[in-house]
Amino acid sequence: MLVGSKPAGSSSFYKEVPGWLSDLSIFILLLSQSFVSGVSAYSISEVTSFLGSSSELIHMAFYASSIGLAAVLPLFYRIRKYMRRKRMWLCGLMLELILCLAAAHLSSAGELVAVSFLLGAAKCICLIDGIGILMARFNPGNSRGLFYGLYYSISYTGSQVAGYFAAISVLDYDWSYTYYIAIPGIIISMVIVGFLMHHYRAHRKVPIYQFDWLGMILFLMLAFCVCFIAIFGQRLDWWDAKEIRTASLIAGGSLIMFILKMLSTRRPYLNLSTLSKFPHTITGFVLMFLLYFVYNSSSVFSGFVQSVMGYDYRNVAALNLWMLPGFLIAIPMAGYLLHHHYRSRVVLAMAFLLFAGYYWMTYFLFYPEGAIHYFIIPQILKAAAYGMAITTLSYYASTNVEKNYNGDRAFLSVAVRYVFAAPVSASWFSRLVLVHTTKHFTAMTASVTADRLAGPEYIEGVSRKFMQFGYDADHARQVGSLLLHHKILKEATMLSARDIYLWLGVTAILVMLIILLIKKLDIHYLKNKNSYALLDA
Repeated sequence: MLVGSKPAGSSSFYKEVPGWLSDLSIFILLLSQSFVSGVSAYSISEVTSFLGSSSELIHMAFYASSIGLAAVLPLFYRIRKYMRRKRMWLCGLMLELILCLAAAHLSSAGELVAVSFLLGAAKCICLIDGIGILMARFNPGNSRGLFYGLYYSISYTGSQVAGYFAAISVLDYDWSYTYYIAIPGIIISMVIVGFLMHHYRAHRKVPIYQFDWLGMILFLMLAFCVCFIAIFGQRLDWWDAKEIRTASLIAGGSLIMFILKMLSTRRPYLNLSTLSKFPHTITGFVLMFLLYFVYNSSSVFSGFVQSVMGYDYRNVAALNLWMLPGFLIAIPMAGYLLHHHYRSRVVLAMAFLLFAGYYWMTYFLFYPEGAIHYFIIPQILKAAAYGMAITTLSYYASTNVEKNYNGDRAFLSVAVRYVFAAPVSASWFSRLVLVHTTKHFTAMTASVTADRLAGPEYIEGVSRKFMQFGYDADHARQVGSLLLHHKILKEATMLSARDIYLWLGVTAILVMLIILLIKKLDIHYLKNKNSYALLDA
């Protein structure tokens, strides 16, 4: 270890470390964090079966890691000033390693929720500081456009690759390997930090004891209650259930207490004056929230591909890798345009035009006889649309915000998207699928019942085939009825997906036109207010 050396400038590494090695190390540190997550979306059904729990509780664990990351973000700003960077990284990485090893041996859903939450908290420490190191090296001018154009390119690329390996792990091994695949990256990161990163302080030491712990607790109560309502609402029949009403009361009470606490505390967990001093951030956060009701339709698409076309997680994850070209082209392009202060509303409108293209192209590809590779171009369009939209909205919400309020702005940006918009929009799409599938299934069942020949003829035809294989008449007829039910359900699922995607395309066009009319989205970039680094290294 290069113990006696002094750091070079603002670099986080010893001055003896070659430039190419420090640059490579930064990318490895960030990409390794893409593999650190709670429950993978591809492993939810397997974890549910293994633990013998309800799928809703496993979905809670899925979102708990995002809640943990967001909740610890305000605390992170204090931790990095309290601890030396090297020690902070080693503690965070060690906690990630322990949690990944422990998660694979849990025996209840409650334990999994807790571990996922802690894993998200540990990831926050390493990921956010890693972004700061990245920007100090590659964005010394502190351009907002380049910041998001660079970071989001790495982040979304890493998440898709990590998702693919998670899907392979689930199918070839078991769900516990979705945690094991993160371990090599964690160990490599520990080696990099231990041997290459210097031990000098980057900030003046600030104590943690003045942190607003009660504010964090109130935020966690609100976040978990909203998540509970979004996940369990459909199963419990929403507000007809006592549990949902109770969660709603707790959420409402927590929100009121949170606001009152923030307004009366000298050092609040979240400085709410950020919203009043910089009202354009409200517009940005609202648009981020609504963006998920256009983008977060993966459950509709996956349901069609798996239920109607018969593909598995591996095929879906492999198809999602084709989102990489979309991310790697659209995000840097949006970042470059915004870096040169191109009109934000035009870039955002282009994103929704791409959304419309994705939804309408996919609409015409929703038929059972299709092949999964037909969806490659639509997936590239979807990635490009989301990448361009989130880069623009993040740029818009962060521009002209004074340095003292930037941490609060960042917390709200993360919380709005991953804590609230993600579960609520997923619940919304789940509800849409149920309503439209039920509508089509009921209509087709009634049609088959009305046609006294179609249904019985199909069942009799299937029965004769199965009787040839030794089935008795009653069992063969039961198989015929089940297959008819399955056939109608597949048709209803396909029609439901087509309905939803058709209207999402229309919605995207309407949003695009509205955005072009909102001139205030073309924010005036004030250089003196945007010269500081969004994340200090």
